[in-house]
Amino acid sequence: MTGLEPYVIAGQEGIKAVKDFLSKLLGPAVDEVGLLLEDKVRLYRLKNQIRILTKAQEMLSSAGIKPKTVPLRTLLPLLEGASLEDDVDLSLKWAGLLASTASGEGKDNHPAYPHILVQLAPVDARIIDRLDSCGGKTSHVKFKAETQHELGISEEEYSYSFRNLFRLGLCVSTTRKNTIEEIISLGPFAQHFLKVCHGPVSSSKG
Repeated sequence: MTGLEPYVIAGQEGIKAVKDFLSKLLGPAVDEVGLLLEDKVRLYRLKNQIRILTKAQEMLSSAGIKPKTVPLRTLLPLLEGASLEDDVDLSLKWAGLLASTASGEGKDNHPAYPHILVQLAPVDARIIDRLDSCGGKTSHVKFKAETQHELGISEEEYSYSFRNLFRLGLCVSTTRKNTIEEIISLGPFAQHFLKVCHGPVSSSKG
């Protein structure tokens, strides 16, 4: 006995009570409603997958690259994550990651990439894209003020996002030598992650 059994049992009984109550409210329609909700979730995920697969195909076509076979252990996490994404900017990243992988450029992609991408909120993606556009390295004080203004977010929202980017290893914070100025930058891992999320490079550019 661990001492947790009473809480586990109580939790299970609570869930059962809620299910029983819902069944009484719905009557004979309980199964139909359950199936309806399940179908809506499936349709939502399918629409997201179709949109992102279509965009990935367009990226490959524009780059003049024929898609290659992708191992299931790599493809399934991509399709799973893509099916849950409806934000425009993040959808483009999923499409880019999928297209890069299918182009053959993604053969060196780290298997953590889909798991990192699924943990990014839309504002996280916009912040890291902005840092990338700044050359991947800049003064944090200046970057923070400009980013909050440009994205229209509060200091608290910025702080939450930055902590997440730092946690995921996408942002690195250092102090400039002989000063107290904080510098934030993208490490090699983050740079490669963003590169493949932009999609494959045209084959004509060699």
